[in-house]
Amino acid sequence: MGNGRIVSTVSSESPSGNATSVQTPQRTEDFLRTLLRSRLLEREFVRNFFLKIDPSLRPFPNQVAEAFIRAGHLTRFQAGKLLQGIARGLKLGHFAILSPVARGGTATVYLAMDMEKGQLVAVKVLPPNQAKEPRRLARFLREMRLSRLAGKHTNIAHVHESGHIDGIHYIAMEFVSGRSLHKLVQDEGPMSVEQAAFIGMEAALALHHVHLQGLVHRDVKPANLVISSKGQVRLIDFGLAMQENEPEADESVVGGQGFIVGTMDYIAPEQTFDPSKVDARADIYGLGCSLYYALTGKPPFQGGTSLERMRRHRNDAPEPLSKLRPDIPQGFLGLIAAMMEKDPNQRIAPAGLLAADLKLWTPGDHVFEMVKTEGDDVSRLRMYHPEEISDLEKQLLADDTGSEPKSESHAEMHDPTEVETAVRECIESSNSTSFSPPPSSSEELFLDPGEDGGSSTVFHRPASRAVKDREQNPLVVLLIIFGFCLFGFVGVAWLGYRYFFR
Repeated sequence: MGNGRIVSTVSSESPSGNATSVQTPQRTEDFLRTLLRSRLLEREFVRNFFLKIDPSLRPFPNQVAEAFIRAGHLTRFQAGKLLQGIARGLKLGHFAILSPVARGGTATVYLAMDMEKGQLVAVKVLPPNQAKEPRRLARFLREMRLSRLAGKHTNIAHVHESGHIDGIHYIAMEFVSGRSLHKLVQDEGPMSVEQAAFIGMEAALALHHVHLQGLVHRDVKPANLVISSKGQVRLIDFGLAMQENEPEADESVVGGQGFIVGTMDYIAPEQTFDPSKVDARADIYGLGCSLYYALTGKPPFQGGTSLERMRRHRNDAPEPLSKLRPDIPQGFLGLIAAMMEKDPNQRIAPAGLLAADLKLWTPGDHVFEMVKTEGDDVSRLRMYHPEEISDLEKQLLADDTGSEPKSESHAEMHDPTEVETAVRECIESSNSTSFSPPPSSSEELFLDPGEDGGSSTVFHRPASRAVKDREQNPLVVLLIIFGFCLFGFVGVAWLGYRYFFR
């Protein structure tokens, strides 16, 4: 075999999480060796297929890779990694990694083929370099456990299996072909009342099931509600979920007083005080905010920093739906308002009752046009359907199902010295709320610089700053001075008594 053209050095990250700087293979032999090392295809199959390629194209690795792609034996994502010399991570046990679907701060979700069952799955992976950080590993292990605990339900993406292979922790889930509510509204604009009610009803049914298992999702938002090609709504991503009355755990993992986890555009007010103490009603607030987005194309409180949005969820009313959408019936406006009550005691609950109320506003079983696929079910799509795989891969890379813009899904990082005043103001301004927050208004907070991704915003209270607060409080200073004076007066009186009456 001859030499192909030389391509420059590239830097890339493999699905196993290893940042790699490699020389793109200069020869076809290099590409084929990398392909064999990946274990995606058997040696004999690779040999026989290569001999079928036009001899004039064989010297060029890019052309050889393109032949494998056109025949449906490799995806463009796989071929791109192989051309970069990356073999590790494209096969995870019996899962062949086909293409990235969504990326978070720590984990990545891939479209994969379950080679044992011959069906597509979504595989969420925590790369080894992320697993070295104990807190991130602990969070992923919790997600593995709670995802299984959620169980099976029509409106929840089912978890097939989870575990770790070659040091890579993973969760293999049902692949839902469709678009998230976030993407759907982005593409097609605000929804009708009937469509929003249908999404809300099916999401409420999913939440009802989740709550019966003793779980709280804690991150209900448009990106975590996927409308499948068959017109069903699926709740996804249990990365921030918790069990009600969960045994005490590390607050930086589960969340607690002084730690805030959630997506600020859709977070319940009580979740911004102590996320470890919330119940099912926090999910209903998130769903209410999601339906507000579905009807208007924007979250209830748009723009500003995470801290500003947190304060507004606690204290402010969003722009009235009646002003933004005069066509919405008064009864439906009242239902959305009942979901978004700031006081959880005033919020409509439980989720099963909410689903029944929302059903009254739906015209029938389906309000979305079903997307037709070549096969009976997209989950049964096989790798030997090259055009279908190629089209699906293009859709996934363009759509990023389940992901959101950075401003919405990622925590904004602040320098500790810049955030203290804003957080103090936020906490102290929340005294007007009708429910009782934890008594932490006298403590300064700073944003933990160790948390740099995902949907989780984490604030932490250092004890030294709390002590400094007390020292700087004028009332505390006066009490200390009074104590010293009283002590001095008693001391002088005692000495006088001993001197005159001894």
